Amino acid sequence: MPSGSDNISADQTAPPEVRVIMPAIDPGPWFDDVISGLAAQDYPAVAVTIVHGESDGPLLQRHAGELDHVDLVRSADNTGFGEK
Repeated sequence: MPSGSDNISADQTAPPEVRVIMPAIDPGPWFDDVISGLAAQDYPAVAVTIVHGESDGPLLQRHAGELDHVDLVRSADNTGFGEK
């Protein structure tokens, strides 16, 4: 008779995903440092979502090869993320 641990699938033993969500409107040089820091993490399940208000910003192209998993979400307008 198999033990309980023999019935664990690969999905149940994988670490949970950690998703980093970063708002970015015309980010400065610090943005590259943040992306480099995320890329250097040794946790195996980090995903990054960048929410930006730039209409033609090159954010994804700048960092597409640096991170294993990055999504780019464009905001509908550029009114700012802290607007009341």
